[in-house]
Amino acid sequence: MSSKKPDSSSASSTKPHDALVADTFRQLDNARSLLSALLPESVLRHLDLDTLELSTDHFVDEKLSKLETDLLYRVSTSDSEGERHAFVYVLFEHQSTVDRLLPFRLLVYMTRIWDSWLRGEGKDGMLPPIVPLVLSNAKGSWEGKLGFTSLIDGPRELIDALRPQLPSFEPLLVHLPAVSDDELESELRLTVMARMVLLLLKHARVGDLPEKLPRWLEAFRIIYESHGMGALVRLVMYIMETADDLTTRDLEYLDEVIDVPRGEVTMTLAERLREEGRQEGRQEGRQEGQIELLLKMFRLRFGEVPPEVEQRLRAATPKDLESISERLLTASTIAEVLGD
Repeated sequence: MSSKKPDSSSASSTKPHDALVADTFRQLDNARSLLSALLPESVLRHLDLDTLELSTDHFVDEKLSKLETDLLYRVSTSDSEGERHAFVYVLFEHQSTVDRLLPFRLLVYMTRIWDSWLRGEGKDGMLPPIVPLVLSNAKGSWEGKLGFTSLIDGPRELIDALRPQLPSFEPLLVHLPAVSDDELESELRLTVMARMVLLLLKHARVGDLPEKLPRWLEAFRIIYESHGMGALVRLVMYIMETADDLTTRDLEYLDEVIDVPRGEVTMTLAERLREEGRQEGRQEGRQEGQIELLLKMFRLRFGEVPPEVEQRLRAATPKDLESISERLLTASTIAEVLGD
């Protein structure tokens, strides 16, 4: 199947939600745990998740790529009549409000998947099943109707008469704000990484991530011990990008409780920032994201950033920003970071 849009969801993406979702659920152990926990048993019993494969294809409209992230998985079905396949299409919606046209957009994306299949492996003209799973992070309660026919406006009697002629489906929806922390934390089918990502996505919308750190310290410790500093820093990087009130004390607290060398979380964050700055500096339009991250790192290390320092960062060249990122690793004052 051929890709419909460039794969822009990487660790260096300026869209932190995309990067976190993509980096986590590209890993098949996390993806299997997500599907095991969220899909109904009536669907799961027909899917062999041990055969799960990640597709490189993406089907979201480019103009909506800042509001949606999609992942497509291929899986064998439990079928005594021979080997067959199905697709699981996971769409993560991080819009601030519910979009009532979601069923229509999903139908468009599913049609693109089938079209790509027919132009590739589907030479017999048959279409594989698609399981549409939506993870929504919209604020408040989900008030939109999910059935596709709910979008059709006309006399009710006419719509009822036309049901055999109209597309009719309803996606599986998991509305994260409606799922309690206790439910997520007690869902044993989720890997600790998948569980932590869902919690972070939920509370990034709520806006209380730093307050939740003490509750999640044991999970962070497990992630550090089983996946290393890189995985831990990926999560802390997301918190830093989405929370305005993260403090140096929060990071020191992580160092102390997780039992890593003092300052390593902050230092590794700065190193990751420097590396992302190099990547983003090569791409037009990414420099603003790098500057915002640098400003957050400045605030974490030195407190409030003087206006003249912020102005200097915003006027800096990509090469200057990289140098500043490097000095941020070891400098003890703002003047040293700026090379003064």
